[in-house]
Amino acid sequence: MLLRTVAKLQPLVARHRKAMRGGLKFATVSHSIYLLETKFQVLLRTVAKLQPLVARHRKAMRVVQELVTANHVVHLLETSVSSDIVSSRPTPAPHS
Repeated sequence: MLLRTVAKLQPLVARHRKAMRGGLKFATVSHSIYLLETKFQVLLRTVAKLQPLVARHRKAMRVVQELVTANHVVHLLETSVSSDIVSSRPTPAPHS
């Protein structure tokens, strides 16, 4: 009689073990998702903190580029004006 009871309970025990294993797998997956979510939140916070710095860097690079362009324009104007001045001087007459 004891053997019959054990035999009847074996499928239930096996089902219970399988459910527990599934529960552990689910808990492991849930924990993995939780870890990913927290890492993602940390990453988003880091990106959010860096955005103003990146924007400042881009703005500084734009200003530098504008200054380089302005300096180049000034240089071209200076060389153009100086070459115009040199070419507008009368040439001295040859001495005879």
